[in-house]
Amino acid sequence: MPSPSPTAPPTPEAAQTTAVPPVPGTDPTTRPQRPAAFDGPADKESAGAIAEYYLHLFAYAAATHDLDEMKELTSSTCTYCNKLIDLIEQYEAEGVVTEGGAIRVDDIAVMDRSDTLFTATVTYTQAASREIGPGGDVVAEGSGGKRVHEIDVLKHEGSWVVTAWLSR
Repeated sequence: MPSPSPTAPPTPEAAQTTAVPPVPGTDPTTRPQRPAAFDGPADKESAGAIAEYYLHLFAYAAATHDLDEMKELTSSTCTYCNKLIDLIEQYEAEGVVTEGGAIRVDDIAVMDRSDTLFTATVTYTQAASREIGPGGDVVAEGSGGKRVHEIDVLKHEGSWVVTAWLSR
């Protein structure tokens, strides 16, 4: 979903019968478990766990349209995050469902930018995805594959928040 590649949509029959291949070990329709890092100190390890959780939370929100936790963790300064939330809300209003898009985190490197602000460079593999309209037509497709993104996380007044999400 983050980087849909424009292609001619298949017929509704093809959209209903062709499965989106999964990323092994993940299920975007299951809410990810909130990590203990939420109660941990402002350090690189906790920041990496929060960034990984946020990625899985995004896949979950895309698949289920359950945005409560994602909204709670998203700062108003995170332009990309808020665009994703708006898109998921639009899909919910239009009756569009997302298939696929599971995420497997392959590597996280965290840099501290201050005592409470961290940048997590996350390398992950995302399964192909597609958005299916209420009539069964494919309205968008994402090719999936390996991606590298930077996610800024901040611990402010005892709570973690995602302040930026950038593609590298």
